[in-house]
Amino acid sequence: MTKLKMMSILGAMASVMALPVCADVVMPSIYGDNMVLAQGKELKFHGKADPGEKVKISFNGKTAETVAGKDGTWRITLPAMKVDHQPKMLTVEGNNKLNFRNVLLGDVYLASGQSNMEWNVARSNGGKELCENAKDPEIRIYHVKHNATEKETFSAPARWEVINPKNVGAFSGVGYQFAQEMRKVTGNPVGIIGAYWGGAAAQAYLPEKLVQKKFPGMHNQYKRFFIEYPAKKAEYDAKLPEFNKKRAEWRKVHGPAYWQMMREYAAESAERRAKGLEPNPRPQPKVPEPRLNSPEPHQRLPIVLYNGMIKPLMPYPVTAVIWYQGESNAGRPLEYEKIMDELILNWREGFEDKDLPFYFVQLANFMRKDDKPSTGNNWAFIRESQTKNLKLHNTGMALAIDVGEANDIHPTDKTTVAKRLALWEKKRLGMDVNPKGPEYKSMEVKNGALIVTFNLKGKLKTKDNAPQVNAFAVAGKDKVFHWAKAEITGDNQITLKCDKVAEPVAVRYAWGNN
Repeated sequence: MTKLKMMSILGAMASVMALPVCADVVMPSIYGDNMVLAQGKELKFHGKADPGEKVKISFNGKTAETVAGKDGTWRITLPAMKVDHQPKMLTVEGNNKLNFRNVLLGDVYLASGQSNMEWNVARSNGGKELCENAKDPEIRIYHVKHNATEKETFSAPARWEVINPKNVGAFSGVGYQFAQEMRKVTGNPVGIIGAYWGGAAAQAYLPEKLVQKKFPGMHNQYKRFFIEYPAKKAEYDAKLPEFNKKRAEWRKVHGPAYWQMMREYAAESAERRAKGLEPNPRPQPKVPEPRLNSPEPHQRLPIVLYNGMIKPLMPYPVTAVIWYQGESNAGRPLEYEKIMDELILNWREGFEDKDLPFYFVQLANFMRKDDKPSTGNNWAFIRESQTKNLKLHNTGMALAIDVGEANDIHPTDKTTVAKRLALWEKKRLGMDVNPKGPEYKSMEVKNGALIVTFNLKGKLKTKDNAPQVNAFAVAGKDKVFHWAKAEITGDNQITLKCDKVAEPVAVRYAWGNN
């Protein structure tokens, strides 16, 4: 080959290598095939492309375009649209073209929290039938996998799916049945986003800037974790081979007997629940299974679930949020009110909806039934904090004090909880429903009896229609509470008497774990 030809070839190669590489338009996974877009709300889209790249979106007869900024990010907003049951295609065009198929316009709900929200359809009461009948093509699920990260992420590990008997079983029992209920009463297509993690603390769903400003102690915990992470990860990796060996041996020698015991326990518990009885305490293996704690970011660590599971969803238009959480914050209940106030306000900011409805479940009854009136019970304080969160507008609280189980922190009745959450959304839509329980109005003392008056819609009644009411306690000036005999004596009044309190000055109802 001549020197001249070689120089020509090298020059051509250099020219090709100097051409700019065009980046494809990319979007977070919350935008995809089978998604439901929120009717009645501006439709917000965002993603990444080359700086200066022109991006165009077309959907339902509307088109808008923009140019990616210097950092490659872009946003486009389409006008609000009405409910539409006809599946459509949404097209995004830049250097490449994205076609999102089977898109519906309806209502979109976000289900979040910890294990009682995560408790899946298959393990809930009526789970088998719920799975078998999951054939409505207008209910879509977007199930975010557990993802705890140090930094905010662009996209969540999830995709939209049309529900079917195979995929619905692993989805939230509360979330799915809430979606079913709203689909039934509105007729609209429903998309339900599941972003939850068993054992999660509320502060795990807060962003770093907020935590740094409002909860500096929690921010220090977060920073310290990632400073120490490399050393702990190295130690874990060194111990892992020996741990795997011991765990395999345990599963071979002790596992079969324990697993059989658990199968028998599950069957026995199902029989007891069917009879209206509490399950017996959960059995434990005779020889504990070996444990090795992972050094990876976990669901109780502040900030990390916001980064990996919530931020990637924003600002996808959401109709309302449903939340079931609080158990993991019971160790420090007095700060829970502030944490949840900040979470609700921050999510409204992130989803760019200052009026975003936020409905939550008050903690259910749990643990041994209280023999004496409790004075300092953490779960009672959490419930009180949750009640105080109602001061924020467009919030609602579903009561669950009557559907818990003494021996199981995960009550399997998710139907009642889902329907009570749905009552708040029905009320917002103008339906004639009452999502509230009776609320304290006033009290007076007459002849040693305490008469408590409530605000409520309708008349006071117990579940068994008996006039006597359990779980009331009264105290005198000594602030020592005693059980009281309580009886419904009017449409909105209960009269309480206690031989041990001659001059009652205070009253409590259901103040305790159970």
